[in-house]
Amino acid sequence: MKYYKKYPFVQVIIKTGITEELFNILKSNQIDLVYTLDNKIFVDELSLKYENEETCVLVTSPANVNQLEIKQITDILDAPIILTEEKTTYRFELEKILSIEQLSISPFLEICNTGVIIDLLKKGLGFSFLPLYTIEEYIKTNELKVISLEGNYELKM
Repeated sequence: MKYYKKYPFVQVIIKTGITEELFNILKSNQIDLVYTLDNKIFVDELSLKYENEETCVLVTSPANVNQLEIKQITDILDAPIILTEEKTTYRFELEKILSIEQLSISPFLEICNTGVIIDLLKKGLGFSFLPLYTIEEYIKTNELKVISLEGNYELKM
């Protein structure tokens, strides 16, 4: 809103993609800005203008938490899981943690749109692993609930 008010005649187009792909099109001047949730990345010819640490958590509807006793990641591996696309950074980090424990996760739905994932979770469908900032307002209104698991499944990106 602030940007539009300040620059009402500038067209904004939002593209989603894997960090590496976005950096490549940024370097070729096809886009002007990349906002990514990833581990710290340094690219010589690019400048970092903003950086903030974000936490990624396991989340579901409160009804799912009340119906199941969820203490460990293995308690939800057979449940419906909705995740972002395979090479998204925070999903990749979750899969790395699971592989150390010789576990894998198989989502029933992969989608790049976090808003769609949140809507499905709010309707009681399954579990997901999302950045905390994307779901904070729904946690406050008790539409979603973060699941605390034994082990280290909260990622800092």
